[in-house]
Parts: sequence; structure tokens; C-alpha cells
Amino acid sequence: MRDVENADSEKNGTWQLGVSGDITLQQLPANTLYPLPNLLKHRRFSPALCGVTFEQQQLILLLDASKLSP
Repeated sequence: MRDVENADSEKNGTWQLGVSGDITLQQLPANTLYPLPNLLKHRRFSPALCGVTFEQQQLILLLDASKLSP
């Protein structure tokens, strides 16, 4: 995941989120979602990053979509 600067970003403060690859929306049981540990929460790259889960032994980052908007 990477931030992609918009040509007008300095004027209007907007930005785009670029993802290289497919995006899949999934429903997950609440008991499989974990909040970020405090050490990571204070060092996160975006306030939208809110937790983690595991899918087939792969770490998945959870984003709060409401915090992605400027």
C-alpha cells in the first residue's frame, strides 16, 4: 500500500491510496479481529490503520474506511 500524491493535493488537501493488486472485501467474525498493540498504534503510518487479523496464516491489516477520507 502506498500514498499517491494528487496533482492538486497542495491546493485542496486530497490524496489517493494506491494498492498494487486485487482488493477483496470480506466479512470476518468479530473474535478474529485484533486491535493494534500500543507499540504499533503509536508508530502507525495512518490513523486509518486500526487492527489486524490472520487469514490462512497471513497477516492482514485492517483499515477504518471512515478515517481514509480527508
